[in-house]
Amino acid sequence: MAHIINNIVKAIFFIVFIVGFLLAAEARPQGNEFSPAPAPEPDVGAGFDVTYSGPFICSSLLLSLVVLIFH
Repeated sequence: MAHIINNIVKAIFFIVFIVGFLLAAEARPQGNEFSPAPAPEPDVGAGFDVTYSGPFICSSLLLSLVVLIFH
């Protein structure tokens, strides 16, 4: 019985994983008529901005979920 439940949990986990990657995908057109805006000048002494992408955050949450499930 536990083996069946374990397989069901793995299947649900796989489905959530695939749906997450499908939702994180971004469609972009191949040809842009406009060029991207230039990067702004950094403020003196401000260091640099740290930005996190959606897939990076999702992957860390997913890894945490895997560790929690298989702990």
